[in-house]
Amino acid sequence: MKIANKLSTYLAIPATIALSLGGISKSIDLIKYDILDMSRNEAEAYTRHMISDHLGSDEETQTMVMHCPKETIILNMSPDGCATLKRKTIEGMVTSNTLVPDPKMADKIKELYTDSDNGIVCAMAAPFDFGIHKQDYDYKEEKRGAAIDRTYGDGCILRYGFDKYGNSKDWAWIKYRH
Repeated sequence: MKIANKLSTYLAIPATIALSLGGISKSIDLIKYDILDMSRNEAEAYTRHMISDHLGSDEETQTMVMHCPKETIILNMSPDGCATLKRKTIEGMVTSNTLVPDPKMADKIKELYTDSDNGIVCAMAAPFDFGIHKQDYDYKEEKRGAAIDRTYGDGCILRYGFDKYGNSKDWAWIKYRH
């Protein structure tokens, strides 16, 4: 009987430690995201920027409205270069409100609304060097598995992919002849 009690005690110790570690990480998340009000990801940082700096402000925006059969799509361009895309049903209910920041402001927004020093939100990748193809729109794109291959008119091939938020990433030259 003593052996069975000791054995159950020894088996309970690892389970208790595992539960404690889970509780600690949940506590850290609670402190970071709820108390210190840091963003969990890039999309949340952009949403916080939209709410604090664009919604309810008196800034002059350029607006474009598209009327579709079942919804209305409204695009607002802010003076800081951010674009806000809003979708409304024909009854007027907003179904989506998304901010697409100016690429030059994306890192600044992430720094303002996250703890980027501790890796909570990864900064954008370093700007990719397109070389002589920087303003070259003479290309064809083809899907290769999870990546896209862009073949330019002179035979150069550029490959890239997308993250879960739809941002392009992992740019790499497969063939570059310059």
